[in-house]
Amino acid sequence: MGADVDVMEGHAQGRGRSTMVRMELSDAGLMLLGGVGSLASGAHALVAPTNYEDLYYGPKTLHPIRANAPQELVRWNGLTMAAMGALTLAARDHLTPTGTRRWFQTSGAAYGVGAAMTASNAYRGRERKGAGYVKAAVLGSLGALKLWRGFKKHNSTIKV
Repeated sequence: MGADVDVMEGHAQGRGRSTMVRMELSDAGLMLLGGVGSLASGAHALVAPTNYEDLYYGPKTLHPIRANAPQELVRWNGLTMAAMGALTLAARDHLTPTGTRRWFQTSGAAYGVGAAMTASNAYRGRERKGAGYVKAAVLGSLGALKLWRGFKKHNSTIKV
């Protein structure tokens, strides 16, 4: 369960030793990663909405949309993200194989939409480009990984 890292040592063409790292990420490990990420991001928006907006959108004085967005809306968004992360953590070891596959499909699609929205906001200048593109890349990567796991014939372990 979780992410396991094995280090294998061998000889490369008889000249010294080389180290190869092999990582395995189980279904429960991927759900843990997504759940903790959603919970942490949601908690940030819920507890410190101004700081959350400063990180992604820039200072309020420089961003016209921020002048109209009430802090309660940011907190509700944070509550939703945190709740989804907590639900993922609660369910990750108790889903049937079909339930796990469907969770990966729906969560992967949601992360993909979130990545597209974030990249669009960054491209149009509605979100800080640096933070927006990084967030879009992370969401897109996790979304693709979840979709792959959801539509893969046999959910097991990813070997890298």
